[in-house]
Amino acid sequence: DIGADPQSIRAAALDDAGMLWEVDADGARSLGQADGAVAVDVGTSGLVVLAGDDGLQTRRGNQVLQRFALPVEQVLDVALSVDERWAAVGGLDGRTVVIGVDDGEVVAILEGHQERVSTLVWTADAMLYSGSWDGTVRAWNLSVVDGGVQRALLDAEERWGLTADAAMATLAP
Repeated sequence: DIGADPQSIRAAALDDAGMLWEVDADGARSLGQADGAVAVDVGTSGLVVLAGDDGLQTRRGNQVLQRFALPVEQVLDVALSVDERWAAVGGLDGRTVVIGVDDGEVVAILEGHQERVSTLVWTADAMLYSGSWDGTVRAWNLSVVDGGVQRALLDAEERWGLTADAAMATLAP
């Protein structure tokens, strides 16, 4: 697997032997073994996230910063948010889990794909796109997390003329 930072300054790669590599304009350097990792991404600051069935790991250079368990079976991809606060991890079961890279807290579990989530990418405005073997790409607006709920409600009111109460009333049985 390979991942590049949003500014294309550096990339991180995993080879078949489980070795983690950092690649930039100066060349490629080994950062050591990444046992169990199957997916990698890197941020502009050089923060690396690795994911596998053993969990999520963050690194800077060859130093391991954090390790967290993941509620994902058979990890297929990982993507670090542009602001480097969250990592999204896609799995064989069609779910995407978003986890805080500083504390390991599960921020969201995104369900909707019918098959494996094999591709993940973030945009600067906290949009996460997930691609699946079911032939779909889903857009997830994570700006509603972390105080963005009010902004999302205002957006819904502006677009559809629905207040939060009116929208919730339509969901009642």
